[in-house]
Amino acid sequence: MNLFQLKAFLLQSGLAGEFVVFIGVILITLSLVFVPKHAYGLSIWIAIFSLLGGFYFSGYTPGEGSYASFVFWPSVAYIKRFFFISGSVAFFGFLEWRFARNQALRPEPFIFLLLSIIGLCIMVQANSFFLLFLSAELFSICAYGLAKPQFSGENQAFSVVQYFGFGAIASAIGLFGLSLLVGFQSSLSIESEIAAYIPLIESIAALFFISFLLFKIGSVPFHFWIPKVYENAPTPFVGYISVAPKVAGVFAILWLITHTNADLTTPLMILVLLGVIIGNLAALQSERLKNLFAFSAISQASILLVPAIFYRQISNSENQLLIYAISYGLVNQAAFCAIQYFENHLRDDLQINDLSGQFSIHPLPALLFIALLFSLVGIPPTIGFSAKLLMFSTLLPGLANWDSALGISVFSILVLSTLLSMAYFYKIPFQMIFKNKILESVNLRSSLSSLFWLFLIGLFVFLAFFKPLAFFMI
Repeated sequence: MNLFQLKAFLLQSGLAGEFVVFIGVILITLSLVFVPKHAYGLSIWIAIFSLLGGFYFSGYTPGEGSYASFVFWPSVAYIKRFFFISGSVAFFGFLEWRFARNQALRPEPFIFLLLSIIGLCIMVQANSFFLLFLSAELFSICAYGLAKPQFSGENQAFSVVQYFGFGAIASAIGLFGLSLLVGFQSSLSIESEIAAYIPLIESIAALFFISFLLFKIGSVPFHFWIPKVYENAPTPFVGYISVAPKVAGVFAILWLITHTNADLTTPLMILVLLGVIIGNLAALQSERLKNLFAFSAISQASILLVPAIFYRQISNSENQLLIYAISYGLVNQAAFCAIQYFENHLRDDLQINDLSGQFSIHPLPALLFIALLFSLVGIPPTIGFSAKLLMFSTLLPGLANWDSALGISVFSILVLSTLLSMAYFYKIPFQMIFKNKILESVNLRSSLSSLFWLFLIGLFVFLAFFKPLAFFMI
């Protein structure tokens, strides 16, 4: 294959960005082998150029059509660029995080991060059950490496073992569902017609296959790994794991629901209801900051499933999901930047009451953190309010076309989640503004990266509320 053939293949397949990142992975690996003393410094620059190149070349992903085992729709390039932004936040956050924490200067986390982005990008354009499964597993393998605990200890090590264990169980169930679906369709293609249509068995097979995607997004019943991983893994990687796989996973589920005849509405809605209740009620009891966001993430994963579940019933469901998922992803990852900022100036493993009085000491970061919380709850004037309003407004007209009990339950779940999230997130601004400080601000660690992304996404939260067309493809 000459260079012209390679260029044509990359442009037609939409893999130009992934190819750039893969070259970066190879270069980092070679530097680790041949110049180990300088590998860390070189890997930083290689990773930066890989992220920039991947972001740029992702724009060349076709807007429609298909190629081999890949399928394209208008939002694919947009979502892939989100993965590169999310990966960049994690990358620069990790460079800041390891400062003054006595972490070894090793390039392996950069390899895991870049490979995980490749897996996510392939997930959202896979048109093959097998390719979707492999790309999702590529992300999981890398995520196990990124989730390495920041402190050594039996409890911390158990978090990764638990993460891997639930991942293995979910993958086994998904692989079993894949074998059934492929058997029915006599093809690996997601868009193929069912060869032998047996509704009940096909629905069970599709639900099994979706199970491993539910693990990726952190939804019930594969959510048990989330609290421990969130508490023990490096904060910037927690922010990345909390949002990037959710966006990829829900769009993969939407694509599967679109091209299968299985009726998964009832079982998935039961999981949504359980996720909202379990996640929000557990968050109400949380006193540790990252633990609170962990249970909130379980609830949010369930809400993200709603537009995908009702793709056939809700008009414009794809754009609705795009706005909600991207806005949630950017805001939630920025919230972890805020957590890292206060960890840098207070201590790791923050309790909620450790933030007491921080509004008077760090007014700008505290104000931006509060704005992000408003967006996560859905309070105007933030993009979180616009995204939830769009979801509510598209659900209401559809109630007349659905079973009334089902429609009312969907709407009630969304309202319940909003009210409960307001009930536990309010504790953070209350401590910051109205309580006297408990911990002193030590100012021993650099927080430039966290503050930069916190400020940037803080602007996005308000600007996207007033000018959504400037940020979203709708």
